[in-house]
Amino acid sequence: MDTLQQRLAWARRKAGLNKSELARRVDVRPQSVIQWEAGRTGIAKRNILRVAEVLGVTPEWLQFGNNVLESVVENLASGPTPLTRVPLLSWEQAGRWDAIVHDRNASGNIDNWINTTRKLGRTAFALRVVGDSMEPKIPEGAIIVVDPERGAANKSLVVACLDDEKEATFKQMIIDGGNKFLNPINPRYPVLSLAGRHVKICGVVRQVIIEFE
Repeated sequence: MDTLQQRLAWARRKAGLNKSELARRVDVRPQSVIQWEAGRTGIAKRNILRVAEVLGVTPEWLQFGNNVLESVVENLASGPTPLTRVPLLSWEQAGRWDAIVHDRNASGNIDNWINTTRKLGRTAFALRVVGDSMEPKIPEGAIIVVDPERGAANKSLVVACLDDEKEATFKQMIIDGGNKFLNPINPRYPVLSLAGRHVKICGVVRQVIIEFE
């Protein structure tokens, strides 16, 4: 499902709604839904939020796709999804989180926390994206939820530290045969080969949270 139109149509059918019923629940004209799915018009931000709520998906997945962003509610009748609370770290803290998490004095000084709907390991954390190296998929200012207990695979989005640098970096892991690379989604930035470099994978991104004004 490469386009918003495809994801919208898929989620609508999965929710068991026709176009007219979706329009009624979102409080728009049926013609609007027809045009959305045909790709003739975009969906305003206020409607994206409502459509996602009605269909049981996240606004991030509906807009941007990608398995990392997907958070489909499998059983709409099961009630609200329980929230998990994870610490919002700085990029410098992320690089040494494995040490901080075992230091009760240090881990007790975390001031900011994020609620997430994903099932995560006990050492999961969140970061606020800085810079545009992962745009257009993941914009600057978005919050990524990272699970250190999740193994990285080809095309996983990861937080990593290179060559003992103090701050972590956010990239896509590419595994090609025996070679590994860190790939920025934004083509303006170079792909980083990991050959001959010391790399520590701090965790795999499990959810992206984009805040709308």
